[in-house]
Amino acid sequence: MKLSVVIPVYNTASTLCRCVESVIKALPDDSEVVLVDDCSTDSSPALCDKAAGHPEVRAIHRRNNGGLSAARNTGIDAAQGEYITFVDSDDFISTDSLCGAVARLDNESATDFVEYPIFVHYGGSDARLLKFKAEVFDSMVSYWLDAQAYAHCYACNKVFRRRLFNHLRFAEGRAFEDVIMLPRLLQSCRRVALTTQGCYYYCSNAAGITMTATGQQLSDLLEAHCHVWKEGYLLKGRERSAEAARYYAHVVNIQLSVALQTGNELMLPELPYGGSWKLRLLHVLGMKNLCKLYRKICLFLHRF
Repeated sequence: MKLSVVIPVYNTASTLCRCVESVIKALPDDSEVVLVDDCSTDSSPALCDKAAGHPEVRAIHRRNNGGLSAARNTGIDAAQGEYITFVDSDDFISTDSLCGAVARLDNESATDFVEYPIFVHYGGSDARLLKFKAEVFDSMVSYWLDAQAYAHCYACNKVFRRRLFNHLRFAEGRAFEDVIMLPRLLQSCRRVALTTQGCYYYCSNAAGITMTATGQQLSDLLEAHCHVWKEGYLLKGRERSAEAARYYAHVVNIQLSVALQTGNELMLPELPYGGSWKLRLLHVLGMKNLCKLYRKICLFLHRF
């Protein structure tokens, strides 16, 4: 079988049909859709069974609710395709999103996954289309830093070789599991391709984690990035580059958000980067004091 599309489902009856229909329209020949119902309490289970009447769709019903990562892992275990991709059941994709990526993987044996454009928070006031230049990266360090992959770690807009998941699964019980997973996957990758073809519509959800993340959830995100700095694999040879400084500034912003939410959660080491007023202020105040200052400013502004 060519491709497995894993769709975790939890209480998304209002959007599930739209999602499945978009995937079926985009599905290459000899492919499958694996619906994983994570103990939904609405009509989603019945809709999954109805969709399974389509010859290319299978429905799996988990016995216990385990969250998005657990549902994805169930789908990975069940997937029969040479390639695998993930679509969330409240999102949808354009009809040209999968066939081109699969053809590319067929024709380029060294390419381990293809990433295609994504419309982030589609339908929301902060919607933005993340497009890519058609590029190929044989260096995962370049992909991480130059293409700023750290800012688009989404699992959903990528078509992977299934073998990348032979010994990897999404972290269960953790938030921002995509940011935890992608650096681990990149350690086994030889080549990554970015394409201009296709679009993933990541729909705005006021109740979603990116909009309502708690201090603990943001701490999971920060810890994932701190692990990248600690391991050093995705920075090797570029530790003092301007691109590494830009990445560090990105993580400092997460650190500040964690401090705002928790008041005391400090993980990111202080590193000698410049290039922005925030990093220069960090050198003067130190991370702890910068976090305190940021929290005081936010609390002050919140009064007005």
